[in-house]
Amino acid sequence: MLYKAEVYDPTLDMGREQYLFYFHFDEYAPRRWSSDHARHISWWIASKLLEGDESVTPGITKGMLVYLNLVTVDLHALPMPMYPVCEGITVGIGLSPDLSSLRNEVIVSAVSQNRPLVVEIKGFKTSHF
Repeated sequence: MLYKAEVYDPTLDMGREQYLFYFHFDEYAPRRWSSDHARHISWWIASKLLEGDESVTPGITKGMLVYLNLVTVDLHALPMPMYPVCEGITVGIGLSPDLSSLRNEVIVSAVSQNRPLVVEIKGFKTSHF
């Protein structure tokens, strides 16, 4: 399953000040995700990434909403690297605002590997869901 999460303020024109995340749930992972779980986890991870940006640049995510959709895009056609979040789940960051810390690949890599550099995803284990 591949979910696309668009995060933006609906009162503003869509453009640079928005986020675009892709969440891939590996169908061959030992843990099988229902659509409801996958949507919930995608939203949760996106909100944690946003919290990390908010702590670095206060106000950057004010008024933004998360719009989540299941997509049929080929994972290998996506123009960004995918980072592991936990076994069977990866995230790709397609867009982020100019001041976003998510533009730094080192930070994103550390975040995705549960290192509390910007966002604490530690404790996010498949057994919790």
